[in-house]
Amino acid sequence: SSNCSKAAFAAPHISGSRDRLVDTKLMGIVAYIDESTDQKCERVFALAAFVAHEQFWEEFTALMRERLRRDGIDVFHMTDCESCWGEFRKWQGEKVKSIALITDLVSMILDSQLVGIWSGVSMEVYNRVVKGRVFPLVDHPYFFCFVHCLQQMLPRMENLAPEEKLHLVFEENAAVKRLVLRGHRGLRDFPFLPDVERARIGNASFAAKKSSVALQAADVLAYECFKHLENLWFNPQIPQRRSLARLRKRVAFSAPLEEPLLDRIVLEFQTFEANLKSAFPEISSFE
Repeated sequence: SSNCSKAAFAAPHISGSRDRLVDTKLMGIVAYIDESTDQKCERVFALAAFVAHEQFWEEFTALMRERLRRDGIDVFHMTDCESCWGEFRKWQGEKVKSIALITDLVSMILDSQLVGIWSGVSMEVYNRVVKGRVFPLVDHPYFFCFVHCLQQMLPRMENLAPEEKLHLVFEENAAVKRLVLRGHRGLRDFPFLPDVERARIGNASFAAKKSSVALQAADVLAYECFKHLENLWFNPQIPQRRSLARLRKRVAFSAPLEEPLLDRIVLEFQTFEANLKSAFPEISSFE
């Protein structure tokens, strides 16, 4: 377990020279969310988020952007960096450079106020326990992992001012955009989650990874989560990755969706199906 496991999301203390005329009322807690899976999404699906107050995000992304600029990297993709592919092809004979960059980024995360949350699922378990048992609009591992992560994020806001919201930023991804928007609206408007937590759900928006250093940071955690679960389930002889062992210090929650929990979420969603159908008439056309 992590020494960050009970971490709450903190609002910065604004005083003295750090004030910078920031109006904290305009700022909130932001979760940047990214997924990672195998090429055909047949083995493992993982979803991860880094969560922090907007001011902490500004401070962190400025540092990460500068570190990437030093290596001439436009967009950080963990998969490409590890395999010296894409933008990282220039390092094919110098793997030490990609290792150094990942090491530095993990160090920056450890020195930051970011709080990590991740979930994942075995596709064999998902297909057996969930597929076909919920309405098609939410029948996707992304949605179930998102619910799992949200159930870990919202209670960590209980000590913040009542007006603080959890704003969600997802990678611009046409395949899941509709699902995410409908899921976000359903979770906010229907009593699947406790009222006090639903009231904390802020806006959902989308950004291209190219334009969001924060999403590139979430990519690091999503990839590590995916590799951890893939090794756990398919390559148990491989020891825990060093980068993940270090990142755990900033991770408040990390657990896959096991069969009993998946089954319970399915049953809970089935009880809301009538409500959702009345709110989103288009759902019936998916059956």
